Amino acid sequence: MEFFKVANHWSLWIAAMIPICIILFQSAIFTKKAIHTGKQLGIEHETFVKVAKVSLIASIGPSIAVMAGMVALLTSVGGPIGWLSAAMIGNISADMTSATIACDVVGCQIGTENMTLQALGNVAWVMSIVAGGWTLVATIMTPRMEKIKNKMVNSSSKKDGRNFLPIFSAAAALGAYSYLTSGYIITKDNTLYMNGKMTATVVGFIAMFLISSYNKKAKKSWIRDWGITIAMFIGMGVGMIV
Repeated sequence: MEFFKVANHWSLWIAAMIPICIILFQSAIFTKKAIHTGKQLGIEHETFVKVAKVSLIASIGPSIAVMAGMVALLTSVGGPIGWLSAAMIGNISADMTSATIACDVVGCQIGTENMTLQALGNVAWVMSIVAGGWTLVATIMTPRMEKIKNKMVNSSSKKDGRNFLPIFSAAAALGAYSYLTSGYIITKDNTLYMNGKMTATVVGFIAMFLISSYNKKAKKSWIRDWGITIAMFIGMGVGMIV
């Protein structure tokens, strides 16, 4: 198909590598800055090694989940565009939604033989604009988060402020994960899904709850490090069976 010949052309691979290399460079700078600041604060080298180990292990499960979704994205819009969008956003559902809408506008169905070069151009524009919006919001809001945190602490007593931050962080995490998982459990008509995705979500939650509850007593470091990855694999495995 001419569509995939253009979608996987070497020139697009080069164009996609430029911003991805910038992202990798930024990651290296942030890591170096974090280590430098940590040493100034008196954090020991063993602590950095432990944090890196835990972060690496915790990223395995989400990375595999992203790679599973990437297969559908790469076979639909080509390698360069899919790789670039996933590297900038990392939300395969949002990427697939953007690509599907972009194709529907020009009368094409994503991933089928009726894909045209016009559809490819539309996909590239829509996915780039969406990625740019996410990046712009993060760029504007990230430097201001420290000020927002200080205002929340200073708005109440020192003791209440210290207690409020962990609660606020936990609530934000619960809200984010609820937003990501609710679409697999509740339909637009406010009814429950009865499919593999819903089963995988519920089973993954139960598995993580049981693992966390057990580790409160066991206090095993390997369980804490691998808990989320194990729960994700259990959820995905049960979802595939169902």
